[in-house]
Amino acid sequence: MTTMLKDAMRLEWPAMSTMFYDLNNGTMLPAIGLGASIVPRGNGKIKGNEQAVKQWQMYKYAMMAYDNVFFDMSTSYGLSEYVLGNVIQTTGMREKIYIGFKISNSEQREGLNFMNGIKKVLHGFLDLMEIYLPSILFLVLFITFVINIFFRYILGNPQIWTYEVSTVTFVMSGFLAASLAYRHDKHVVFDLFYQKLKIKNKNIIRIISGAISTVLFMGLIVPSIIFLYDMRIYKTSVLLIPFSIVFSVFPIFLVISSARSLYRLVMDVKSMKNKTYEKTYIIEEEN
Repeated sequence: MTTMLKDAMRLEWPAMSTMFYDLNNGTMLPAIGLGASIVPRGNGKIKGNEQAVKQWQMYKYAMMAYDNVFFDMSTSYGLSEYVLGNVIQTTGMREKIYIGFKISNSEQREGLNFMNGIKKVLHGFLDLMEIYLPSILFLVLFITFVINIFFRYILGNPQIWTYEVSTVTFVMSGFLAASLAYRHDKHVVFDLFYQKLKIKNKNIIRIISGAISTVLFMGLIVPSIIFLYDMRIYKTSVLLIPFSIVFSVFPIFLVISSARSLYRLVMDVKSMKNKTYEKTYIIEEEN
């Protein structure tokens, strides 16, 4: 390797010999990665690309000269990723290589847009199952209740189907409403003892209760699905609505509550580990 190229590397990587971090596995890693120059992609090959050849030699020199090497890479560096991969393949020194990877602003926006899209879809599904569908069911329940009163007390001709519809809609809306209550943290709790505890002990109680809730919710998912399958042959007596439809909201309630409970449990464990002890997850406020 030429002296000029070595000097160029020293200018590129000035902190290599002075700043290190000790990793948990005992490795001493440079605090600043060896930055890659922007290598024109050209025909996509190293041979005949002067900048790519220079970069290849610099990478190899770094890998030969140091016990552990930290490379700073990005998709905006052109052919540099391919060059580094070729050096690693040629030298077989992958174990001593650490790579930090940056993404461009446009890629960050694309990733952010994708994640926001996923969040919107998930939030929309939760709103559908926990707000809109229960509201519709409760509206049907109320209308049916009024019809039942009219036929029973005005016309003196009670309708059996109204009782059945009221019962079915009440059961379905009840389970979904319970999920919504958990979402807003509005379910019934007895927290007189909890409120008197110190913040760390509150964190411990949340972890214990969260672990129990998560195990129970998850443990009931499969049995509830089996139950629904067994109930597919049974129907209500008047409108012949399959009981598998009536109780189909229960597994939905369990899945949503399991995911929500697990998320809160993880966040509480992190709070305990970080010694902040605070409730860091967001409880959605009712609009």
